[in-house]
Amino acid sequence: MTPPFVSDPFWGSIDEVRISDIVRYQDDYVFHFDECSGNTVSDVQNQVMLSLNAHAAWTTSGARNCGLDLRVGQAGTNPGNNLLGNGWDKLLVEARVKLLTPEATATPVVSRYDLYTTDGFYLLAGREGDHYGSLEGSVSTGPGLQRVFAVSPDGTINDTCWHVIAMTFDKDDSLKLWIDGQRVAASQSDGNPMIASIDPLRFGSNALMGYPGPFNGYIDEVRIARANQLTPLCPPLPPIDVVLQTQGSNAYVTWSPVTQDSCGIALCPDLYLVFFESHYSEDPDFLAYTTETNYTPWRGSV
Repeated sequence: MTPPFVSDPFWGSIDEVRISDIVRYQDDYVFHFDECSGNTVSDVQNQVMLSLNAHAAWTTSGARNCGLDLRVGQAGTNPGNNLLGNGWDKLLVEARVKLLTPEATATPVVSRYDLYTTDGFYLLAGREGDHYGSLEGSVSTGPGLQRVFAVSPDGTINDTCWHVIAMTFDKDDSLKLWIDGQRVAASQSDGNPMIASIDPLRFGSNALMGYPGPFNGYIDEVRIARANQLTPLCPPLPPIDVVLQTQGSNAYVTWSPVTQDSCGIALCPDLYLVFFESHYSEDPDFLAYTTETNYTPWRGSV
Protein backbone atom coordinates (compact mmCIF):
# COMPACT_ATOMS: atom_id res chain seq x y z
CA MET A 1 0.00 0.00 0.00
CA THR A 2 1.36 3.41 -0.94
CA PRO A 3 1.77 5.70 2.09
CA PRO A 4 -0.47 8.79 2.09
CA PHE A 5 2.13 11.48 1.35
CA VAL A 6 0.93 15.00 2.10
CA SER A 7 2.85 17.93 0.69
CA ASP A 8 0.80 20.73 2.26
CA PRO A 9 2.29 22.45 5.35
CA PHE A 10 0.73 21.91 8.77
CA TRP A 11 -0.28 25.55 9.34
CA GLY A 12 -0.39 25.39 13.12
CA SER A 13 1.49 24.76 16.34
CA ILE A 14 2.42 21.47 17.98
CA ASP A 15 3.38 21.06 21.61
CA GLU A 16 3.83 18.36 24.28
CA VAL A 17 3.96 15.27 22.04
CA ARG A 18 4.55 11.98 23.85
CA ILE A 19 5.08 8.49 22.39
CA SER A 20 5.56 5.67 24.90
CA ASP A 21 4.93 1.98 25.52
CA ILE A 22 3.75 2.79 29.06
CA VAL A 23 -0.01 3.06 29.44
CA ARG A 24 -0.91 6.30 31.18
CA TYR A 25 -4.01 6.84 33.26
CA GLN A 26 -5.73 9.96 34.49
CA ASP A 27 -4.13 9.45 37.90
CA ASP A 28 -0.50 8.61 37.11
CA TYR A 29 2.45 10.18 38.90
CA VAL A 30 6.07 9.37 38.00
CA PHE A 31 9.07 10.63 39.97
CA HIS A 32 12.49 10.31 38.29
CA PHE A 33 14.38 12.21 41.04
CA ASP A 34 16.53 13.77 38.35
CA GLU A 35 16.56 17.15 40.08
CA CYS A 36 19.96 15.99 41.45
CA SER A 37 20.20 18.97 43.79
CA GLY A 38 18.07 21.25 45.93
CA ASN A 39 15.48 20.27 48.51
CA THR A 40 12.37 19.51 46.46
CA VAL A 41 11.22 16.63 44.25
CA SER A 42 8.26 16.53 41.90
CA ASP A 43 6.61 14.20 39.43
CA VAL A 44 7.28 14.65 35.73
CA GLN A 45 4.11 16.70 35.25
CA ASN A 46 4.78 18.91 38.30
CA GLN A 47 1.46 17.98 39.85
CA VAL A 48 2.96 16.69 43.11
CA MET A 49 5.85 18.37 44.89
CA LEU A 50 7.53 17.26 48.13
CA SER A 51 10.40 18.76 50.08
CA LEU A 52 13.34 16.71 51.37
CA ASN A 53 13.94 16.75 55.10
CA ALA A 54 17.30 17.59 56.65
CA HIS A 55 18.53 13.96 56.57
CA ALA A 56 17.78 13.15 52.92
CA ALA A 57 20.52 13.47 50.31
CA TRP A 58 21.04 13.04 46.59
CA THR A 59 23.07 10.33 44.91
CA THR A 60 24.36 10.38 41.36
CA SER A 61 24.33 6.56 41.44
CA GLY A 62 20.61 6.16 40.88
CA ALA A 63 19.02 3.41 38.83
CA ARG A 64 18.82 5.66 35.77
CA ASN A 65 20.42 8.97 36.75
CA CYS A 66 20.16 10.63 40.14
CA GLY A 67 18.23 9.19 43.07
CA LEU A 68 17.53 9.69 46.76
CA ASP A 69 20.08 8.55 49.35
CA LEU A 70 18.05 7.88 52.52
CA ARG A 71 20.61 6.12 54.71
CA VAL A 72 20.94 8.77 57.45
CA GLY A 73 18.62 9.29 60.42
CA GLN A 74 14.98 9.86 59.49
CA ALA A 75 15.85 10.56 55.88
CA GLY A 76 12.90 11.07 53.56
CA THR A 77 10.48 13.68 52.32
CA ASN A 78 8.51 16.00 54.51
CA PRO A 79 4.75 15.29 54.50
CA GLY A 80 2.89 16.77 51.58
CA ASN A 81 -0.79 17.46 51.03
CA ASN A 82 -1.02 14.96 48.19
CA LEU A 83 -3.81 12.51 48.91
CA LEU A 84 -3.07 10.09 46.08
CA GLY A 85 -5.21 6.96 46.27
CA ASN A 86 -8.28 8.28 48.05
CA GLY A 87 -11.26 6.27 46.80
CA TRP A 88 -9.24 4.49 44.10
CA ASP A 89 -10.40 1.02 43.08
CA LYS A 90 -6.91 0.21 41.74
CA LEU A 91 -3.43 1.16 42.86
CA LEU A 92 0.10 0.71 41.55
CA VAL A 93 3.06 1.68 43.74
CA GLU A 94 6.35 0.99 42.02
CA ALA A 95 9.96 1.94 42.78
CA ARG A 96 13.54 0.98 42.06
CA VAL A 97 15.42 0.35 45.28
CA LYS A 98 18.99 -0.54 46.21
CA LEU A 99 19.21 -1.93 49.74
CA LEU A 100 22.80 -1.52 50.89
CA THR A 101 22.01 -3.46 54.09
CA PRO A 102 19.08 -5.80 53.23
CA GLU A 103 19.21 -7.40 56.68
CA ALA A 104 18.41 -4.09 58.40
CA THR A 105 14.98 -3.22 59.78
CA ALA A 106 12.35 -2.54 57.12
CA THR A 107 11.52 1.05 56.34
CA PRO A 108 8.92 2.58 54.03
CA VAL A 109 9.66 3.20 50.39
CA VAL A 110 6.36 4.97 49.72
CA SER A 111 3.69 5.59 52.36
CA ARG A 112 0.54 7.47 53.24
CA TYR A 113 0.13 6.11 56.72
CA ASP A 114 -0.21 7.45 60.27
CA LEU A 115 -0.82 5.23 63.28
CA TYR A 116 -2.96 7.88 64.89
CA THR A 117 -5.33 8.72 62.02
CA THR A 118 -7.09 6.80 59.27
CA ASP A 119 -4.58 4.85 57.21
CA GLY A 120 -3.83 5.02 53.50
CA PHE A 121 -1.27 2.64 52.03
CA TYR A 122 2.38 1.71 52.33
CA LEU A 123 5.12 -0.34 50.69
CA LEU A 124 8.07 -1.43 52.86
CA ALA A 125 11.38 -3.08 52.00
CA GLY A 126 13.95 -4.61 54.33
CA ARG A 127 13.62 -6.86 57.36
CA GLU A 128 10.13 -7.08 58.86
CA GLY A 129 10.02 -9.38 61.88
CA ASP A 130 11.60 -12.66 60.87
CA HIS A 131 11.34 -11.90 57.16
CA TYR A 132 14.88 -10.93 56.08
CA GLY A 133 15.00 -8.87 52.91
CA SER A 134 11.23 -8.93 52.44
CA LEU A 135 8.56 -6.71 50.96
CA GLU A 136 5.43 -5.71 52.83
CA GLY A 137 2.43 -3.87 51.45
CA SER A 138 -0.91 -2.69 52.78
CA VAL A 139 -3.97 -0.83 51.49
CA SER A 140 -6.64 0.41 53.89
CA THR A 141 -10.20 -0.30 52.77
CA GLY A 142 -12.19 0.59 55.88
CA PRO A 143 -12.04 2.18 59.33
CA GLY A 144 -9.69 0.95 62.03
CA LEU A 145 -7.56 -1.99 60.94
CA GLN A 146 -9.66 -2.97 57.93
CA ARG A 147 -7.07 -3.44 55.21
CA VAL A 148 -5.64 -5.78 52.59
CA PHE A 149 -2.14 -6.84 53.58
CA ALA A 150 0.66 -9.04 52.18
CA VAL A 151 4.28 -9.83 53.06
CA SER A 152 6.80 -11.70 50.93
CA PRO A 153 8.91 -14.67 52.09
CA ASP A 154 12.28 -14.39 53.77
CA GLY A 155 15.14 -13.46 51.44
CA THR A 156 13.10 -11.82 48.68
CA ILE A 157 15.96 -9.32 48.43
CA ASN A 158 19.29 -10.80 49.54
CA ASP A 159 21.80 -8.62 47.73
CA THR A 160 22.75 -4.98 47.30
CA CYS A 161 21.68 -4.69 43.66
CA TRP A 162 19.03 -2.47 42.16
CA HIS A 163 15.60 -4.11 42.08
CA VAL A 164 12.17 -3.00 40.87
CA ILE A 165 9.64 -3.54 43.64
CA ALA A 166 5.92 -2.97 43.29
CA MET A 167 2.53 -3.33 44.93
CA THR A 168 -0.64 -3.65 42.87
CA PHE A 169 -4.17 -3.52 44.27
CA ASP A 170 -7.54 -4.21 42.65
CA LYS A 171 -10.64 -4.09 44.85
CA ASP A 172 -12.25 -6.86 42.79
CA ASP A 173 -9.19 -9.08 42.76
CA SER A 174 -6.23 -8.93 45.14
CA LEU A 175 -3.21 -7.10 46.46
CA LYS A 176 0.05 -8.39 45.00
CA LEU A 177 3.72 -7.72 45.72
CA TRP A 178 6.30 -7.92 42.95
CA ILE A 179 10.05 -7.87 42.51
CA ASP A 180 11.63 -7.53 39.08
CA GLY A 181 8.33 -8.43 37.45
CA GLN A 182 7.83 -11.63 39.47
CA ARG A 183 4.97 -11.96 41.95
CA VAL A 184 6.25 -12.80 45.45
CA ALA A 185 3.09 -12.43 47.59
CA ALA A 186 -0.66 -11.93 47.25
CA SER A 187 -3.75 -11.45 49.39
CA GLN A 188 -7.42 -11.50 48.40
CA SER A 189 -9.18 -8.12 48.33
CA ASP A 190 -12.37 -7.50 50.31
CA GLY A 191 -14.28 -5.79 47.48
CA ASN A 192 -13.88 -2.28 48.86
CA PRO A 193 -11.94 0.60 47.30
CA MET A 194 -9.25 2.47 49.18
CA ILE A 195 -10.62 4.69 51.93
CA ALA A 196 -10.34 8.46 51.91
CA SER A 197 -7.46 9.30 54.22
CA ILE A 198 -5.83 12.52 55.37
CA ASP A 199 -2.38 10.94 55.62
CA PRO A 200 0.26 12.79 53.60
CA LEU A 201 2.48 11.22 50.96
CA ARG A 202 6.07 10.42 51.98
CA PHE A 203 9.11 8.73 50.52
CA GLY A 204 11.50 7.06 52.95
CA SER A 205 11.33 7.22 56.74
CA ASN A 206 7.94 7.71 58.42
CA ALA A 207 8.17 8.10 62.21
CA LEU A 208 4.39 8.46 62.58
CA MET A 209 4.04 5.03 61.06
CA GLY A 210 6.47 3.60 63.59
CA TYR A 211 9.48 3.41 61.26
CA PRO A 212 11.80 6.30 62.18
CA GLY A 213 15.00 4.57 61.06
CA PRO A 214 16.95 5.15 57.85
CA PHE A 215 16.01 3.37 54.64
CA ASN A 216 19.42 1.67 54.31
CA GLY A 217 19.79 2.44 50.66
CA TYR A 218 18.67 4.39 47.60
CA ILE A 219 15.26 5.00 46.04
CA ASP A 220 14.67 5.97 42.42
CA GLU A 221 11.98 5.90 39.69
CA VAL A 222 8.82 5.93 41.83
CA ARG A 223 5.46 5.59 40.12
CA ILE A 224 2.04 5.87 41.81
CA ALA A 225 -0.93 5.27 39.53
CA ARG A 226 -4.59 4.33 39.51
CA ALA A 227 -3.74 1.10 37.71
CA ASN A 228 -2.88 -2.51 38.38
CA GLN A 229 -0.44 -3.19 35.54
CA LEU A 230 3.32 -3.04 36.04
CA THR A 231 5.51 -0.75 34.00
CA PRO A 232 7.46 -2.77 31.38
CA LEU A 233 10.85 -3.62 32.88
CA CYS A 234 13.16 -3.93 29.95
CA PRO A 235 14.45 -1.00 27.92
CA PRO A 236 16.11 -2.00 24.66
CA LEU A 237 19.86 -2.21 25.21
CA PRO A 238 22.46 -2.23 22.44
CA PRO A 239 24.92 -5.10 22.11
CA ILE A 240 28.41 -4.57 23.51
CA ASP A 241 31.78 -4.49 21.72
CA VAL A 242 30.35 -5.19 18.29
CA VAL A 243 32.93 -6.17 15.66
CA LEU A 244 31.86 -6.46 12.02
CA GLN A 245 34.14 -8.33 9.61
CA THR A 246 33.62 -8.76 5.88
CA GLN A 247 34.81 -11.85 4.02
CA GLY A 248 34.21 -11.52 0.30
CA SER A 249 30.51 -11.01 -0.27
CA ASN A 250 29.59 -12.14 3.27
CA ALA A 251 29.85 -10.44 6.64
CA TYR A 252 30.26 -11.76 10.16
CA VAL A 253 29.61 -10.09 13.46
CA THR A 254 30.81 -10.91 16.97
CA TRP A 255 29.96 -9.19 20.23
CA SER A 256 30.23 -9.50 23.99
CA PRO A 257 27.31 -10.93 25.97
CA VAL A 258 24.53 -8.51 26.83
CA THR A 259 24.25 -9.30 30.52
CA GLN A 260 22.12 -8.15 33.42
CA ASP A 261 23.50 -4.78 34.40
CA SER A 262 21.88 -4.81 37.82
CA CYS A 263 22.25 -8.53 38.75
CA GLY A 264 18.56 -8.89 39.44
CA ILE A 265 16.59 -7.49 36.52
CA ALA A 266 16.23 -9.72 33.48
CA LEU A 267 16.77 -8.04 30.15
CA CYS A 268 14.38 -8.42 27.26
CA PRO A 269 15.98 -9.92 24.15
CA ASP A 270 15.76 -7.70 21.12
CA LEU A 271 16.68 -7.76 17.44
CA TYR A 272 19.46 -5.57 16.10
CA LEU A 273 20.54 -4.74 12.56
CA VAL A 274 24.07 -3.86 11.48
CA PHE A 275 24.30 -2.01 8.16
CA PHE A 276 27.39 -2.03 5.99
CA GLU A 277 28.32 -1.13 2.44
CA SER A 278 28.79 -4.01 0.01
CA HIS A 279 31.95 -4.25 -2.09
CA TYR A 280 29.92 -5.31 -5.13
CA SER A 281 26.86 -3.13 -5.07
CA GLU A 282 25.79 0.37 -4.23
CA ASP A 283 22.97 -1.06 -2.16
CA PRO A 284 23.80 -1.61 1.55
CA ASP A 285 23.75 -5.19 2.79
CA PHE A 286 22.70 -5.86 6.35
CA LEU A 287 23.19 -8.54 8.98
CA ALA A 288 20.57 -9.40 11.61
CA TYR A 289 21.47 -10.96 14.94
CA THR A 290 20.17 -11.33 18.49
CA THR A 291 21.62 -10.57 21.93
CA GLU A 292 23.24 -14.03 22.06
CA THR A 293 26.95 -14.29 21.33
CA ASN A 294 26.70 -16.80 18.47
CA TYR A 295 27.17 -14.89 15.26
CA THR A 296 25.04 -15.57 12.21
CA PRO A 297 26.18 -14.87 8.65
CA TRP A 298 23.49 -13.42 6.44
CA ARG A 299 23.49 -11.66 3.09
CA GLY A 300 20.76 -9.59 1.53
CA SER A 301 19.95 -6.20 0.10
CA VAL A 302 17.58 -3.48 1.21
